[in-house]
Amino acid sequence: MVRRTLGLDLGERRVGLALSDPLGVTAQPLGLLERGRGRALEDEVARRVVEHDVERVGVGYTLLLYVEAGRKAID
Repeated sequence: MVRRTLGLDLGERRVGLALSDPLGVTAQPLGLLERGRGRALEDEVARRVVEHDVERVGVGYTLLLYVEAGRKAID
């Protein structure tokens, strides 16, 4: 069985989630998580990893026009 990939799009206030299909061909939105204090975000991502049998987690890398790293990518 092929396990899935969970994609994270880190924003200043929220984190967007996307989950691949079992074959790893497409991804569908999985929702948004609010960023806050403490470990609530990490705990929720860990819960989704277990719930959806995720093998890999990818984090978005913000690029600007002309492929320069955006501020979010380097903060």
